[in-house]
Amino acid sequence: QRVRRCFKPQVEESEHSIVDDLVSPRVLVLDDVTAGSRTDFGLATILAVVAGRLNNERRTIVTSYQDLGAIDRLDSSLASRLAGFDRVVLVGPDRRAR
Repeated sequence: QRVRRCFKPQVEESEHSIVDDLVSPRVLVLDDVTAGSRTDFGLATILAVVAGRLNNERRTIVTSYQDLGAIDRLDSSLASRLAGFDRVVLVGPDRRAR
C-alpha cells in the first residue's frame, strides 16, 4: 500500500526509497508473500525487494501457503530467487480454521 501511495500527486516518497527501506534491515519477514501481490505491479515490487535483499546478503524469512511450483506459475523470476532459500515445510491443519 505504501508503494501504491507514492504514485499519487503531492506524495514526496518514491517507490525506490520504499523498496530501499525494505532492503536495508538486517532481517525482514515477508508473510504470505504472494497474498497481495498477484498483480504485475505487486509481483514486481516483491521481486525488487527479494532481489535487493539477496544482492545485499540480507536475511529474509518468507512464508507462503503456496509451494514453489505454484509460485513459479505465478512468477518464475520470484520462484527462481526463492528456490535458493533454505526451506522449512510445516504441515498440519490450519489452527485458525477451527
